[in-house]
Amino acid sequence: MMSPDELTRLAEELRKLPPRDPEPDDVPSSWLQRDDGTWSAVYPDGMVGEPFSFAQMLAIRGEDIGEVLESLTSAGLIAGAQMTGAELFEGRQE
Repeated sequence: MMSPDELTRLAEELRKLPPRDPEPDDVPSSWLQRDDGTWSAVYPDGMVGEPFSFAQMLAIRGEDIGEVLESLTSAGLIAGAQMTGAELFEGRQE
């Protein structure tokens, strides 16, 4: 097991490394859209990544997805959405 000092030094050295270019297998060769509307990356070796939703993609980019989700839900593009209770705290009741 590494000591706290060793871990600190290792973290500092890792931060100094230049960003690496993705390996060819890390870059999707195509995308698969599933029947439920989620997406998965398809890699050159044929492996399929974990499914993720459009909302998750926006959230990963750091975008505020509240209005986007409301618009998609009201348009019927997101099915099965249920109130969480947060809407009541925001003064919205449906």
